[in-house]
Amino acid sequence: MLDFTEYTKIFISLFAIIDPVGIIPIIIAFTAGMSAQKRERVGRVASLSVFGILLAALLLGEAILSFFGISIHSNCFFISNLRLANISLNFKFSFHSIY
Repeated sequence: MLDFTEYTKIFISLFAIIDPVGIIPIIIAFTAGMSAQKRERVGRVASLSVFGILLAALLLGEAILSFFGISIHSNCFFISNLRLANISLNFKFSFHSIY
């Protein structure tokens, strides 16, 4: 059984991935002209879709990565290059969204 700190790490990771605070303006903008019943349905479908995607990643993620020969448990050169590329792309998109 996991201890409290492991559960905290999992919760913080999922909170960052899902980003419920950041998605609120997008949901409001997309559902502006809809009735209350239609907004509820859109919210329910979106929540179930996110749940399904996260569940698939949980159950199949390791198998998919190993199929392509990617290991997240090693400190190999390839993984460090992926991290560097990720940081570079995030910086580029953040910079362009600001200016």
